[in-house]
Amino acid sequence: MRIISPHLDYSVQVFEGSERVEHDAVTGKAYTRTDKQPLVADFEQGGLYPHEVEEGLRVFEGAWGGLPEGINPSTRISVYDTEIMAYTKQWTPEFLEQVDERFRRLAVISPTRLLIVDDLHSAKPWPKYDDADAEEIVAYMGVLGIDPEVIRLYESENAARPDLLNALQGEINEQTEKVVTVNA
Repeated sequence: MRIISPHLDYSVQVFEGSERVEHDAVTGKAYTRTDKQPLVADFEQGGLYPHEVEEGLRVFEGAWGGLPEGINPSTRISVYDTEIMAYTKQWTPEFLEQVDERFRRLAVISPTRLLIVDDLHSAKPWPKYDDADAEEIVAYMGVLGIDPEVIRLYESENAARPDLLNALQGEINEQTEKVVTVNA
C-alpha cells in the first residue's frame, strides 16, 4: 500500500510503544524496560508515480497555503510504501496487514494529511472484452489495431487465461521478429 501526504518529510506514529518501570531487587534502583518499540512512518520525497502526483494535487488542493510563489506544490508531496518497508524491515505478512489497516483508519481520521493511492491498473481494451473468447480477442486485436502488449497486461491482471496469454505472447514475439534494425 502506498500512502501520500501533502507535507514535506511527513512522519506519523502508526503504533505506540510500551515501556514499564522495573526495580532491581539487589540494588533497589529503578530502570525502564521497553516492551515494544513504537512504529513511526517517515515519509520520503520523490519516487511518486504520475497518477499519484495527479491524485495528490487534486485531493490536497487546499493544503498548499503559504507556499512561496513559483513553488510547485507537487514538490511537497511525500510518500510511504508499506510493502517496501515490510521487505526492508522483514515484517511478517500479519504485521504488514496490521500496518495497512492502521493506515486505512488514519487516512479516514486525517484526510487532509494522508491519502491512500490505488495501484494503476490496465484499462479494459474495449467495452465487451471480457465477453470474448481467446480466438475472438486475437481477431479483434488485429482488426482494431491494438498492441498485443496492452491486451496481455490487462489479461494478466484480470482473467489470466493461459491459452490467450500464450497466443498474445506469440503475437508479441512475431512483432519483435519483424523489427529491422538499420545502422546509420
